[in-house]
Amino acid sequence: MAKSEGARNATEAAKKKLTDDKELKDAREERSRAETGWKPTPTQEENDLLKLGASVDKLEPDGSPEEGTVEYAKHMAGGGASGYLTRQERPAQPQPRQRAPQPPQS
Repeated sequence: MAKSEGARNATEAAKKKLTDDKELKDAREERSRAETGWKPTPTQEENDLLKLGASVDKLEPDGSPEEGTVEYAKHMAGGGASGYLTRQERPAQPQPRQRAPQPPQS
């Protein structure tokens, strides 16, 4: 069965969109990697291999500080020079119970 002209055009448009989206994603990841020196882990290739049932014994290093180093401790401490601190939650304080109003006595 031959594809209609509209179906062919839609297929070509979809392929072009996928290609464009992949190029944008790759460019965004490259900028992020250049700024931070880190890359996502697991990588997309490792995710794809795992999805297909392959065994990935060791992930590629992502460039972040290794655990147990001074750099890692600074990274995990947060705050500091960046000024970014996470919000601290406190348990709600119990409120005194109020009595329901009494119906008028007649």
